Amino acid sequence: MQLREHLLVLRCQVGDEAAFSGLHKRFGNRTLRYLDGLVGPDAAADVQQEVWLAAFRGISRVTNPGGFRTWLYQITRHQAIDFLRKRKREAVSVGWNTWLAPVGAIKGSVSYTQVFRTAMAFIWVLGTVSVLIAILSTVGMFMRLRTASLVEIQLRRAAVEEMLLAQGNGGEMEAR
Repeated sequence: MQLREHLLVLRCQVGDEAAFSGLHKRFGNRTLRYLDGLVGPDAAADVQQEVWLAAFRGISRVTNPGGFRTWLYQITRHQAIDFLRKRKREAVSVGWNTWLAPVGAIKGSVSYTQVFRTAMAFIWVLGTVSVLIAILSTVGMFMRLRTASLVEIQLRRAAVEEMLLAQGNGGEMEAR
């Protein structure tokens, strides 16, 4: 098995397209299953096309035909990471477009429903911020009460120590 893979890689490096097809037949389902776990079943086939395109372009740079499998899975992992980063960037940009929808409505390119949804989202965010401020001020109030009670305890302890000094106890408290 390993020898056949070595020969296919070497044949690919000299330009044999049938050998590349053989590698794809041998590893295509494996890379697809791997991508399915990384990017999900909906995007796996699209990312796999990018993987095999990158493999086709870079196979001439493979110096060790025995390491082809590792090299292919490294390309697969990197293509999956690139896809996930791109999808994350697109999700963020869609989020900003939602916030900018009222600007489009002024120009007449966005419906009033979209403007209403954007306004409601903005109001929800403001409400959430107000609740957080209320929670933080309540926590601050409790922290002040806790701090005040600690100060009171320290003042009482100082008063007891002064009283013991006045009684001639030397300021040392007895263990109970």
